[in-house]
Amino acid sequence: MMQVNVGSPDKVDANVFLIDSSNTSHPTFRAWCAVESWALRNPHLDVWFLLTSHALDNTDLLASHLLHRYPNLRVARAPFRLFRGTPLLNLYNSYAWKAESAWPVNQLSNMLRVVYLWRWGGVYSDTDVVCLRPFTLPLNAVGFSDPGAANNAIMGFTRGHAFLMDLMEDMVKHYKPGQWGLIGPAAVTRVLQDWCGASTLAAQDGYKHLSCGNVTVYPRHYFYPLRVEAHHRYSDADSGNYFDKVNTQLHNQALRLPFSSFFLKFYIQDLYYQALRSQFFYQFKLHYTAIYC
Repeated sequence: MMQVNVGSPDKVDANVFLIDSSNTSHPTFRAWCAVESWALRNPHLDVWFLLTSHALDNTDLLASHLLHRYPNLRVARAPFRLFRGTPLLNLYNSYAWKAESAWPVNQLSNMLRVVYLWRWGGVYSDTDVVCLRPFTLPLNAVGFSDPGAANNAIMGFTRGHAFLMDLMEDMVKHYKPGQWGLIGPAAVTRVLQDWCGASTLAAQDGYKHLSCGNVTVYPRHYFYPLRVEAHHRYSDADSGNYFDKVNTQLHNQALRLPFSSFFLKFYIQDLYYQALRSQFFYQFKLHYTAIYC
């Protein structure tokens, strides 16, 4: 086991945060896939893979290999004292998100991502999102995932941005343990309604930029160009051609897409060959074919 120590960024607004809040010591290849993609494409940014576990299983040497390969990669433990001085402190201390919710891992992740952006600034990315090219978009932005609705799977903000404070306050106000996403994508959408105007946001089809003060909502093809129903296209014999077509047409900087060995081999090569040597690789392919990576 590799001990995971608490770590804090020494850069402001030049960070990428990915979070595994499941308290596991063995993150999935799916998560490492996302982590490596961000470290590979963005050597100018510090990429933080934040865990709630105190230890990391390095039996397959994957973690040590990636840490050696990418000097901008950091693996650290997320200390819960981060909630001090934020509107989320009472919600976290109440443990309602854990004891009363069917999705405690998701609820904790929703809270942590906002706090990290608020304290240090940069980009947050879910661990089912891969970065295809250097991330050069200006900060203070989210993306449409559907008409009139935004998502929190990818967000970029400068440290201490007012939108993040409004977001934390909204999360506390609207939290209900029995509803998934209420303090996630729904919270981002609610705050955007305040910043942009509810009628203005509702009128958006999701395919155009929207500026609300100094916050930009990017068209859905920037971050969420693929629908869940398209996952099979990455698993058939022609998946490579389909992926190249989508990538060329949309010019996206990040993608939520299903796992495929084609993608790993040609876009995240180190992880592919490391996984190929692992006894878990083919089992992983079997179980995660239809899950974003």
